[in-house]
Amino acid sequence: MLDVSQAVTNKIGAKLTAGDGLRGKIGRVYVGYYDMAFTGYDLRVTYVVDSIIYRDGVYTLQLSDIQRASRQKIFSPKETNLNQSIGETDLKIPVTTSDLTLFPTFEHGSEYTVRPGETVGYAKIEKEAFSYSGMSTDGTLGPIFDVIERGALNTRAVAHTVDSGTEENR
Repeated sequence: MLDVSQAVTNKIGAKLTAGDGLRGKIGRVYVGYYDMAFTGYDLRVTYVVDSIIYRDGVYTLQLSDIQRASRQKIFSPKETNLNQSIGETDLKIPVTTSDLTLFPTFEHGSEYTVRPGETVGYAKIEKEAFSYSGMSTDGTLGPIFDVIERGALNTRAVAHTVDSGTEENR
């Protein structure tokens, strides 16, 4: 931003004198024409000021997109480990969790293109997604996902090997 008439410098100086810097403040970019009233200008983007550098009459502002800054993590993925290796066609997936409520299901309404009218959940092992009807306890395998479909959501069903010698699989 070129400060021809020192208007920007004076405005920033007044803010700094009042103890009110620019870092963290909102910056908005409007687009309009020279002979147009400001009320007719169009707001194009809104940023948060990260830093400002002044050199030879030119201000360089480093800005962050306010929409990205305001993103909050709304999902906390639940995790468990496989209890043993599974083949690509297995429909009982044994896991280490004992909390059978950890992975909920939800009802697909008629507007869903995948499994409309069914109550399902989705989970992922490595790159493979699968849908399940719930979790239960199998007399032999222990806690399991009751799988409806392996390779769901355009993924591919594959075998998954558990190596009990690695720390992450213990």
